[in-house]
Amino acid sequence: MKTKYLSWLVLALLLTSCGWSPSQRERDESIDKSALYDPPVLTLMKGKPYQTKEGVYTPVEDAMFYSKYRYLRAITIGK
Repeated sequence: MKTKYLSWLVLALLLTSCGWSPSQRERDESIDKSALYDPPVLTLMKGKPYQTKEGVYTPVEDAMFYSKYRYLRAITIGK
């Protein structure tokens, strides 16, 4: 009797775990959407304050940030 319930529990966990990770197609769509709306490179100038979600950020040196699309493309194809 206990093994029957245990097997149902394992089955339920396996079925629900399949739905937790996004498919490759969804990840690709997310990357493509990022490429359409985000700038490829964002340059922040030294000493100029920028409002972020976490608060105000003032870089002490010029800083460059790359979009998710450009970063993943560089990892994938090496450019």
